[in-house]
Amino acid sequence: MASEEIAIPITDIRRHEIHPVTTEDILEGVTSKPRYMPSLLLYDTHGLQCFTKITEAKDYYSTQSEVSILEEHAQEITGTVAAGAVFLELGAGDLSKSGVLISALEAQKKPVVFFALDVDYSELKRSLEELVTSIQPEFVQCRGLLGTYDDCATWLKQDATLILAPLTIVWLGSSIANLDLREARDLLSRFVGLSPRNRRMIVAADGCAEERRICRAYDLAGGQSRQFVMNGLDHANKIIGSEQFCNTDWNFQGRYCRSDRVFYSSVAAQRKLDLNFNGVHAMIEAGEEILLIRSAKWSAEDFAGICKTANTRVSNSWSNSHGYGQYGALGPPSLTANVEAAIYELQTDWQTGQEAETAPTPSVPVQG
Repeated sequence: MASEEIAIPITDIRRHEIHPVTTEDILEGVTSKPRYMPSLLLYDTHGLQCFTKITEAKDYYSTQSEVSILEEHAQEITGTVAAGAVFLELGAGDLSKSGVLISALEAQKKPVVFFALDVDYSELKRSLEELVTSIQPEFVQCRGLLGTYDDCATWLKQDATLILAPLTIVWLGSSIANLDLREARDLLSRFVGLSPRNRRMIVAADGCAEERRICRAYDLAGGQSRQFVMNGLDHANKIIGSEQFCNTDWNFQGRYCRSDRVFYSSVAAQRKLDLNFNGVHAMIEAGEEILLIRSAKWSAEDFAGICKTANTRVSNSWSNSHGYGQYGALGPPSLTANVEAAIYELQTDWQTGQEAETAPTPSVPVQG
């Protein structure tokens, strides 16, 4: 089937017609202490293509580990998905991982509606077309959602049909660890807590504790990490309408913090710079860094603690042992195991009648 013959519905659920990142957002970040820029800048069409190259690199262990876990346990992970349910992936990317789960649903002959959420229309359309061409699903209906996490949470809450339908939300790529602890709590609470009796969530988290392995993965020798992050500057220039961020003025800076267990991907100024945002100036000293994305490494204890603050608990887990591709037994995650990657199934403790207070979901996409 030729890709041009495939008609896959993509629903635009964005609440704002303008770009989700504005010049004001960029200015706010670069004038803050510490300085940062919205991670959404990384995920335009070219950025998503750059990230796909990262996931294909030999040293980028996260994708390899997750795919191995999914291939080993796909039937069990999807086994409790009800016929007629909605299956939704946040930050779907190239859909290579969700394809494993959709193939499992097809093997189970379950009629399911699959939604892939992402922020770039061109890449979302291309990925869905390639998925359908490859799998040619008979039972799973594939659809797209154009928007951010925040847009998706609002859309789910407002659609009466979806509120009542059994829903499995899949969040792979250890993307949750691109958020800080408060943001992760608020996101889990908002998605899982909308309709707890009918809702489950499958979340992947990276627990690697090997510093060298992490640094090789997030600062790839082939330059893919640099290309991905530096593209964020080009995207910022398009939004601003002028070239305030010249690539020759900046270097990619990757740094792992042992105490935080976080890898920070930033750009560092090579000289003193005066950035002009429509008459508002931001002075950047030589060597100063602007953070674009963070990637935390969470143990099972860390993840269980985040879930607890979100009034959510881990009901099942699938993991591999550190670096060797072995797989742990099914059941609650071991709080002492040194796992490189894990996929968790969450349930909300709706019986308590309590929900954690939530702030607006951050419009941050994924890295995984």
